[in-house]
Amino acid sequence: MDRTKEEVAKDKEIYENLRNELLRRDLSNTENYDKSILTLSSAALGVSIASINSIIPLDTSREIWLLKLGWALLLTSTISSLAAYLISNKGISKQIGYAEKYYLDGDEEYFDKPNVYIKINHALNISTGLIFITGMISIVYFIIYNT
Repeated sequence: MDRTKEEVAKDKEIYENLRNELLRRDLSNTENYDKSILTLSSAALGVSIASINSIIPLDTSREIWLLKLGWALLLTSTISSLAAYLISNKGISKQIGYAEKYYLDGDEEYFDKPNVYIKINHALNISTGLIFITGMISIVYFIIYNT
């Protein structure tokens, strides 16, 4: 692909703008991820600890498997969130590479090349939310069942 100097300069400007936007998103993802994990983990742990210590004596509780399942699901959602975060960053890095190939090298193949990390991250984000909700439902049901 032959490009004029003006086209190369314009493509470089587009690339730099895209790269800066993706890096801004990366920073935003990092900040939001940290806040979400801390908030959700603290809230879920607080609810389950309060239910055992102040509302439901563990030695007389029924269906304790619900509480254990809830904890396991909350742990799974936390691990899944960590994985999604890392995969998201990998996807952003890969997309920057695609942008370099397209805008700086003029390789048309990279204009709409699929990014597998973005697809995986999307699936992880959905499943993480569902796992977290299921864990919370399990813990809440345990509390309701035992009160």
